[in-house]
Amino acid sequence: MLTLLSAPALAAEPGSSGLLGGEQAEPCAWPTAATAGFGAGLTGFRCGATLIHPQVIVTLDQCIEGALGFTGARFGDGPEEGSFQETEGSAFDIDQYCTVHPSAPFGVCVLPEPVDVAINPIVYGCETGVFEVGRPVAMAGFGPTVFGESSTLYKHWGENTIQTFNDGSVMVSDQGAVGCQQLDVGSPLYVEYPDGTWHLAGMAIDTVDCEGTTNYLRLDMYVPWIEATLGVDVTPCHDADGTWNPTSICSELSMAGPDGGGGSWSQWCPNLPTLPFSETCGPAAGVEPGEPSVEIADPEDGAEFALGEELEIAVHVDHPVVEVAIEVDGQVQSATDSSWPYGFDGVSFPEGSYTLAAVALGEDGVTRTSAPVVVYVGVENEDTDTDTGTGNDDEAGDEGDGTGDDDAAADGEAEGCACRADAGGRGPWGLGLLVLLGRGRRSRRRPSDR
Repeated sequence: MLTLLSAPALAAEPGSSGLLGGEQAEPCAWPTAATAGFGAGLTGFRCGATLIHPQVIVTLDQCIEGALGFTGARFGDGPEEGSFQETEGSAFDIDQYCTVHPSAPFGVCVLPEPVDVAINPIVYGCETGVFEVGRPVAMAGFGPTVFGESSTLYKHWGENTIQTFNDGSVMVSDQGAVGCQQLDVGSPLYVEYPDGTWHLAGMAIDTVDCEGTTNYLRLDMYVPWIEATLGVDVTPCHDADGTWNPTSICSELSMAGPDGGGGSWSQWCPNLPTLPFSETCGPAAGVEPGEPSVEIADPEDGAEFALGEELEIAVHVDHPVVEVAIEVDGQVQSATDSSWPYGFDGVSFPEGSYTLAAVALGEDGVTRTSAPVVVYVGVENEDTDTDTGTGNDDEAGDEGDGTGDDDAAADGEAEGCACRADAGGRGPWGLGLLVLLGRGRRSRRRPSDR
């Protein structure tokens, strides 16, 4: 049960606030993590909150039900002057600003004016494939880092993984950071997409005695109610039923993760990194759908890998599919992936060169194959080598067998890869993640490198 404090207690030093097991956030990191102020007669209190639209926040239902008024939302890094921005509200008339869901433990509050913050969209439509056990996630909040201490209103964040999930909630592992008190409930759970954007997977609703797992409400399940109640579009890339239908505001999506780097809150963090347009489930807004296609987005054609190094294969499709598989030297492998984002991790090959292609079975019943990508494992990619086959020639000059294993060739057997479908293995902070759709590579520092 959430216990509301009469007023937030502020300490002098920033080191004692934030998620249990978390670390203090960089300036302008996780900009949609906020706090909401509520009035209760002569006193007030704050709860964690999450911005889901330039003019809408979500928070725990008990925060709204225990208040007479909504005094505004605070966005920022801490309590010092210049490190936060606040919106206006009223100490009374809570019903003018906020509405509680009739059965789920959350409510929505409307800000008087839109705020100038790049949005982390709610995971929706085909994107719900990111809900899988073991998927890395990030959590941010303003609660204490040590049980029993008071919050100082400094933003902290931590990394974790999805432990379980169902149609209503997501629970994160008890091995990572844990949301604990009222300035953590209502706070966001983020997941990173292959294109480098961060999306909202949920909103914190409870923990077990500040130990064990933290439970997050799946916001995607309540999008229709939010949109019908407020009359605003909180999923600008999808229709309410999950169909991909991007509008002009399905753009400038937030890529502001743990690194922040957007300037300062005195100017609303004007330099935060954003993605100009989204193409997660189909073409970008204003682009006419073309012939359905599939491509291997990573690795690149001609990429070299050390012998024993595991590959991660990322596949991009621009149409609804049933499943995706990988073809190696003309043979389709048995491992398949049936949920977005499509890909395979832990792929290993013997020494040699290999021709890869992605094979996608569309919901229209048509199987489509990508252009080939050749990778080199333990051997060099020599530009002058005109032999683009996939085998190894031995020193006696035997013809390549297309498998990298002469003994297997002698037996008439083709050797494939050891592949497993990606179950969250591609960590969201992995170095050198490929930004899909030809946007090139960018480096990302792992949280452990901090």
